[in-house]
Amino acid sequence: MIKEKIHMLHGAIGSHLDWTRAQEFFNKKGFLTELHDLYSYIQKENYSFNQFSNSLNHSLSEGENNKQNLIGYSLGGRLALHALLDSPSLWNKAVIVSAHTGLAEKNSGEREARIASDRMWADLAYSKDLEWTDFLVKWNQQSVLKPSINELLGWSDRLSLESVREDVGTSLTSWSLGLQEDLLERLSCLTMPILWVVGENDPKFVEIAKKATDVLANAKLQIIGNSGHRVPWEQSGEFHSLVSEWFTD
Repeated sequence: MIKEKIHMLHGAIGSHLDWTRAQEFFNKKGFLTELHDLYSYIQKENYSFNQFSNSLNHSLSEGENNKQNLIGYSLGGRLALHALLDSPSLWNKAVIVSAHTGLAEKNSGEREARIASDRMWADLAYSKDLEWTDFLVKWNQQSVLKPSINELLGWSDRLSLESVREDVGTSLTSWSLGLQEDLLERLSCLTMPILWVVGENDPKFVEIAKKATDVLANAKLQIIGNSGHRVPWEQSGEFHSLVSEWFTD
């Protein structure tokens, strides 16, 4: 019997263990699950989006015999879109959460600014002169993240990432939004069912989600109340039920 399997991709300065509670929920519902550690894919400087999607998809085409479903949050959502576009026939359904489709190609100034910002964060992650706890405090003070920091359920301990802080830094530069292709128009070629989830208190990403689901051929937009960018953990119960129903239908 072919079973459904859910692959989960975490966000920047995140951990595959962020999905532990979701994994427990989905396993009880009869799904197979796999939590992907994005830092394990980092092999060298400038490890590209396409290298990641090729690596992930090749591993599935080689040895997987199940229906493959994909969840990606924020950075993981951007990587998930690349994986879907790279090999759409591999994927049954997907859930994209709080993800950016890419900066407009013509906006070179915004792209350059984002590359510089991600390089700055990477340098802080690399720096032995900055305590890892201080880095985490700085990261969570960003406006898109700060409102939810005390409301997260099932959020893993970021202190454990200190042992891979160089890989964390490399992930920020390799997968900078400034280096990402603007995927919006390309999304029209995807035909698998895609659920796009955002929090109502995350207006920038609500607008991105609306534009993406207008382009996608078979998509549903879900805006979850009383939540921001980290909606899977701010409203974990609602999110888990929503995703489980999506992959079951």
